[in-house]
Amino acid sequence: MSQTITKEEFLSRYALDRRGSNSIKWDGLKQRFRTDDVIPMWVADMDFKVPETVTAALTERINHGAFGYALISPTYHQTFIDWLTRHHGYTPKKNWLRFTSGTITTLFWILHAFTKPKDNILILSPVYYPFYSTPQDTGRTPICSELKQDKTGRFYIDFDDVETKIKEHNVKVFILCNPHNPVSRIWSEEELVKLFTLCEAHNVLIVSDEIHEDFIFGPDPFIPALAVQDGRFKDSIIAITSASKTFNLASLPVAHTIIPNEAHRKQFDAYVATIDHTQLPVLDLLATETAYQTGDAWLTGLLAVIKDNYEILKNTLLEAAPKLVFTPLEATYLAWVDFKAYVDPEELDNFMIKQCRVGVNTSPNFAPATPGFVRFNLAAHPDTVKETANRIIKGLEAINAK
Repeated sequence: MSQTITKEEFLSRYALDRRGSNSIKWDGLKQRFRTDDVIPMWVADMDFKVPETVTAALTERINHGAFGYALISPTYHQTFIDWLTRHHGYTPKKNWLRFTSGTITTLFWILHAFTKPKDNILILSPVYYPFYSTPQDTGRTPICSELKQDKTGRFYIDFDDVETKIKEHNVKVFILCNPHNPVSRIWSEEELVKLFTLCEAHNVLIVSDEIHEDFIFGPDPFIPALAVQDGRFKDSIIAITSASKTFNLASLPVAHTIIPNEAHRKQFDAYVATIDHTQLPVLDLLATETAYQTGDAWLTGLLAVIKDNYEILKNTLLEAAPKLVFTPLEATYLAWVDFKAYVDPEELDNFMIKQCRVGVNTSPNFAPATPGFVRFNLAAHPDTVKETANRIIKGLEAINAK
């Protein structure tokens, strides 16, 4: 297979209608928005099929017909390591790897293994909402350091505030979103060095969620936390990633937890031994391994579609509403847009859902202290993105006509 696929070829081969498949994104609209008459641009999965090689591998295994206890493939670890080496330039050791059924499950386990109830957990906000809820659900307290925004719409870290929060709240764990959902930042090595130096100085464990690592659109590369300054901080870091975002495998979830420090591995394993003795499903492992082995070309086509969708949404909306502020798309497949110039933040959900008939997540999900923003899922057919933009323009025109 060619190592690249054009966006046109990708759409012709992989775009599909997911309605009627028990898709949360499409078939859960009424439960989420109290109406199914909206375009779903919310939950972060894709309207695209997986690579044909993944479907073929699953079909062959299903046709085999037996689903008893199974070993992890002897090639699985190296396949995952090869993907990280090939795409991100770093090579973790096999004995560092642990597998779980999802990144959020892993966050729960890490907080239980390395902290106590009422401990404080630092996050950078706006951020993916389980970064708030996971500490809360485990009896810990999320401490937010609010990201700042420059005149271009790009978000950046307030390092003085990070240091103050760590000291004042005796923070035990820092959960980093790298790349950052929803503000689409690729953190530079300089920024990561500053963050990690602060954490090490105050004995803060760093947990880096890198599930969006394969969605890179700007000129700057993604820097894995464990690769910063050639692994200088590796003994303070646990990294988590998964193919579930990259290859649309959220219902076949396998998360990879990378723990370089031996004492940390023992502590993690000791906790997991008290709560989990199940095997990961054989089909989940097979789908992930096959995707990492054969999905390079598929990914090039996907990235071309997402980049084009961002430009469609941005250019169409800014032509009609030039005061909207689009955060630059550096990473993820999510657009983060400030609507405050046109819509009262208190009315934003009603405006999007009832007036525009577009189902989205807004600031309360990610940024309680940063109102007025909408997150759009760009992993959709361009026609869906165009219709979304057109509905929003009509909604804004209706506001102006009042």
